[in-house]
Amino acid sequence: DKKSYLYNRTFATTTVGTITLGKIMADTYMQNGVMPVFKHFPGYGNSTVNPHTAATQFTGTKEMFNQNIEVFKSLLTEDTDIPVMTAHIVVPWVSSSPATKSKKFMTEILRDDFDYDGVVITDDLDMVSVGGDQGESAVDAILAGADMIISTPNDTNHLVVIDALKKAVNDGTISKERLDQSVYRVLKLRKNLTNK
Repeated sequence: DKKSYLYNRTFATTTVGTITLGKIMADTYMQNGVMPVFKHFPGYGNSTVNPHTAATQFTGTKEMFNQNIEVFKSLLTEDTDIPVMTAHIVVPWVSSSPATKSKKFMTEILRDDFDYDGVVITDDLDMVSVGGDQGESAVDAILAGADMIISTPNDTNHLVVIDALKKAVNDGTISKERLDQSVYRVLKLRKNLTNK
């Protein structure tokens, strides 16, 4: 749909076409020393809502959703070292939480079903579609399975996120083991970057 929010930022082709072009683009980036990021998992479909300014729900059919997620499954199964960025989209028949904060998406589907152990990066927690409290959203995202948090546009927001994460670690909400998983993935990514 040409009215969809991401229309001008996508390949706007078939599932197979998107997988093919995404793979070529990612390989070309890596050959030239740039680490690509596949986004926005699990896909926005034809949503016309700007997720920066409003809550976003997947309004397409289950078939369309399956076409979206098949692109990620194919690419992330083959390119396990390439990071993936989340979408703050609610897919009502999968989870009532935005995908970024959904254990169903971040762990059960991405980690378990796709067998993906690369770095998961949230989209910006400043976006309205993820929820109002950035600190709470950061904790929820880490608990769901994300490894890195994006927080803009100012230091005040960064401190809210950092303070919330520190508190969650100190009170045991986020375990040391959960942190170690993310640290390992990020260090592995950094090593891969220096070896390219």
